[in-house]
Order: sequence, then C-alpha cells, then structure tokens
Amino acid sequence: MDVPHNLPHWNYYRLLESDLELCFRYVEPVQEHFGVYSDEFAKIIVLASTEIENGLKSLVRSIQSHSKTHQCGNASYAYRNSGGVD
Repeated sequence: MDVPHNLPHWNYYRLLESDLELCFRYVEPVQEHFGVYSDEFAKIIVLASTEIENGLKSLVRSIQSHSKTHQCGNASYAYRNSGGVD
C-alpha cells in the first residue's frame, strides 16, 4: 500500500529498488554471482550514489542554515543556534 507523502528522495529510492528487483529476476543475488557485470547494475549503482550524495547535501544545507559560524584566528567554529548565547 502506498502512503501519500512529499518525500522525493523516498520516491526515487522506490524506483531504484524496483529496477534492482527487475534485475534480480535474471541474476540471482547470491555469492556465486558477485562477479557478474551488467550495464544495468552499473546504472543503478551510479544513480543510487548520486541520490545519496544529493540527500546528504540537502542535510548539510539544512544544518548549515540553522548554524552560525564564528572565526577565531585561522579556525572556524560552527554551532547550532539553540536559543542560547549568540
């Protein structure tokens, strides 16, 4: 059952998952097949890696937007603005 939500990363994950499941119809995921190469497997790995990178970049941007950076000499310090001392 699909639950409506606004999570584009999750939707994309589900698409990649279905692509991988389709591949498993032809190449069973067992140790004897770990050396199998497929352009489809390569595509799924690249797309999944790109999606992980995009998700982590979004997370970092979110954290940075809630943090303040202070310069002390040559070092920068970031801390989360939790309503404490600025």
